[in-house]
Amino acid sequence: MPKISIILPIYNVELHLKECLDSLINQTLKDIEIICIDDKSTDNSLSILKEYANYDNRIIVLEQEINQGPGVARNRGIDIAKGDYIMFCDPDDWYELNTCEICYDKISKGDNDIAFFSLNRYLDDTGELESNTKRLTHFHKYFDLDSINVDECPEYYLPTMFPVTNIYSKNFLNKYNIRFGNGYIFEDQYFVLLALLYASKFAVINLCLYNYRIRKNSQTSIFYKNYDYLLSINHDILNIILKDKNHYHKISNNAINLFIRHKISSFLYWYREMTKIDNKKNKKDKKIFYTEIRNFFIEIKNNFDISNLKDILSKQNYNDFHSMISHPYWHRQIFYVFKRALSYKNHSDGKSRIVNFLGFKWKYHKGFWINYQWIKKLWWVFPTKATRTEFKKLCDKITASQKLDKDMKELPKIQAKIIKRLRGKKQLKVLFLVSENSKWKVQSLYDEMEKSDRFDPVIGLTQLTIVHNKQDVTRDELDFNYNFFISKGMNVIKTYQNNQYLDLNTFDADIVFYQQPWGISPMQIYNHTYKKSLLCYIPYHSPNYGSKKLDTSMLFFKYLYRYYIVNEDYKDIFYKWSNLSNLKAVGHTMLDQFLENQDRNDKAKEKYVIYAPHYSIETVKNEVNYSTFLQNGKLILEYAKEHLEINWVFKPHPQLKYFLLKVFDAKEVEWYYNEWEKIAKCCYDSSYIDLFFDSKALITDCGSFLTEYFCTKKPIIHLISNNCQTHPVPPFKKIIDTFYKVYDNDELISTLDRVILQNDDYKKEERLKALEESKLLESNAAKNIIADLEKSIWGKNR
Repeated sequence: MPKISIILPIYNVELHLKECLDSLINQTLKDIEIICIDDKSTDNSLSILKEYANYDNRIIVLEQEINQGPGVARNRGIDIAKGDYIMFCDPDDWYELNTCEICYDKISKGDNDIAFFSLNRYLDDTGELESNTKRLTHFHKYFDLDSINVDECPEYYLPTMFPVTNIYSKNFLNKYNIRFGNGYIFEDQYFVLLALLYASKFAVINLCLYNYRIRKNSQTSIFYKNYDYLLSINHDILNIILKDKNHYHKISNNAINLFIRHKISSFLYWYREMTKIDNKKNKKDKKIFYTEIRNFFIEIKNNFDISNLKDILSKQNYNDFHSMISHPYWHRQIFYVFKRALSYKNHSDGKSRIVNFLGFKWKYHKGFWINYQWIKKLWWVFPTKATRTEFKKLCDKITASQKLDKDMKELPKIQAKIIKRLRGKKQLKVLFLVSENSKWKVQSLYDEMEKSDRFDPVIGLTQLTIVHNKQDVTRDELDFNYNFFISKGMNVIKTYQNNQYLDLNTFDADIVFYQQPWGISPMQIYNHTYKKSLLCYIPYHSPNYGSKKLDTSMLFFKYLYRYYIVNEDYKDIFYKWSNLSNLKAVGHTMLDQFLENQDRNDKAKEKYVIYAPHYSIETVKNEVNYSTFLQNGKLILEYAKEHLEINWVFKPHPQLKYFLLKVFDAKEVEWYYNEWEKIAKCCYDSSYIDLFFDSKALITDCGSFLTEYFCTKKPIIHLISNNCQTHPVPPFKKIIDTFYKVYDNDELISTLDRVILQNDDYKKEERLKALEESKLLESNAAKNIIADLEKSIWGKNR
């Protein structure tokens, strides 16, 4: 009896079939059978199957009399399978050669019902192969376990609904009569959902063992054409759950809750995607789909306890779920009509705005003020609470835009008035608003100002408005930062006292340097302080990755007197993104330390290897998801323990611990940090520059360190996250190509061995050339900034 039966439904796939079959017959686990069901192919597929069957007696070929779809074909394969375990493969995809061996060892070791693994995406039009290493990231706690109880795993529904990336116990499938749907599409959804509902134990394999071919016809377009069939499948599954709930009790409450969460989230996602397409046919489909989803949600509400939905859904999904239940489609249409009756957009001349109110359109100059707060009082004409709320938000949004127009018109006059006042002063008070000492990157500017008789610098300690994990960490952080700067003999005041933010204007600062554009209190924010002080900003991160949204589009940047940029290349890019007129290319203050200490850099001891992980451990793709910690954080710790001949430094992002507490329990997080403290020098503040000089290499996924460490001329092992959607701007592209880029754990270990253990820095010459061409160490930023301020205020350089 074979250990595994692999089932392939075949229909007109002659182009890729041989590649698929080759990957199966050459598996390292030989005790398998390969069941191929030809679904009445009209091409050469059946001939290829018979040819391979003559060559390898493990291949069983079945022929369907009529074409019935992959679900029927797979069910026939399950019915005749002799293996202890069942796997599936689509005939245009292929297995890794050790897939069956790894899967069998994992699922059999713990007597599991299912084992999950991950896949590579093969882009058919480009020939690129992308590893989807993040697919099972939420299961990181369970990678080393032989078996996991479903009731103890809240992440159970996170794997995508692919039967081809799972291995199943045949006894389990037969016990609960789990089979595929009979349709041509989404038949796998029915099978996988039933399997997930009935399974009691599973295992996770953190490897990409399947190669999935992606063609031009996207899943999205298939969905839009067949959403009604998908809904009917889920109604069928809901009926099965209800029947079991009322009679058999074989499906656990936890599995039911996870099914409900998954269905609510996925249907809302698909509806939002559908609303992005605007055409006549789609309007009709939207109405039908909305109504069907609403009926499905009402059925959930009427038959299940949904009191815990707030805990298991995102805030947006929770609100949208209840909104759909409360409002039929015509409610939304009424609001859509009213929303279109009140709208605005900026005119192409850049000076005017076009307003539409109740069908009447008019164009007016941006400086002309319309009282939308008065118009907001008409909220009562809207039929539902949701439409009234949206109407009020829209009025507030237009009011905010009008205020911005007014502020921007007045800003040059306000800044000129401030400069006129400052010109009569002998010494200017410069306040550096600091919330995180680890982002203190302007020491050289502070030092230069302290030496000057024109400026009186002071650190204004504040607190980010974000408090992590609902823990009151503000007092500890504030005291830690205060002691840090006091120990350096610097002038420090607290602008956050007794759990309150103090009005920044009361400190009478002539110039305010902001540390970052977010997390600022309303009492200290730019549009509160710009009438009293000149506002300046030096990015705490040396430029590398670029984000139009994070680097130029926020309102913060519009209120600045000076936005200091590292060089003219970045200034040109940022200007194209934003048309900001306050950009000034001066260098970067953090790089001043490398500029002034190049001799020390060249004679460094090369003592340490630094590991600096970023905090952004979420697996949802966004612009700042640099972190690879869930993929390799523990692996790097284990590597360090195995190589104690190396002097290690652990330099985590200061927010990493707080984000880890969202995923791990407190004891596990403390254990991780304590393990590093046993074997390494640990640095939790901004005093890392000496470590950089005395180091041998940097291992990091943290974007803000990349340019800084690049200036040490030493190798960077760059851990790349698949979830990061920010890309390097053109000037940085040449630089980043000189790093040792790592995408998976195998590549990480081999790179560490070669670059660190064997001292083979084979990109060194390329890196040194790129550093010279970058001109990052061409001039002193602090001196340039002081010269710019002196010239703009007093009219000449001193």
